[in-house]
Amino acid sequence: MPAAIVGNVIGKLTFLPIILMPLAKQIGSWILPAHSMGQGLVHESAFMELFRGNWSAVSELLLGGLDILAGMSVFGVILGVVSYFVVKFFYVRALNRRYERRLEKRRQADSASVSPPVLIRKPSQS
Repeated sequence: MPAAIVGNVIGKLTFLPIILMPLAKQIGSWILPAHSMGQGLVHESAFMELFRGNWSAVSELLLGGLDILAGMSVFGVILGVVSYFVVKFFYVRALNRRYERRLEKRRQADSASVSPPVLIRKPSQS
């Protein structure tokens, strides 16, 4: 059962890059405008050309992948910067809470260790 839950969560996380792929290709084509010549679908005849020694279909696939790689790199940098500040916020908040709990325990220990004043009676002179 735990493996199914973990698989479900990981599956949801890996779905995000697939959703962002068309946008990443567009951003990558803005960054690398010379490499965006792999437009359109690759047809079956393009794969048959590989057997004849024409490797232009492979280069078009790789250049299209370069656009996606550049776009995903931009997304990675943006999400990395955002997640840095989110994680730092929660880390500092946890540190402050731990510090406050430690201070509270010290205050309680100090108040418990202070014994009530002992009254010393003077011996009676009778």
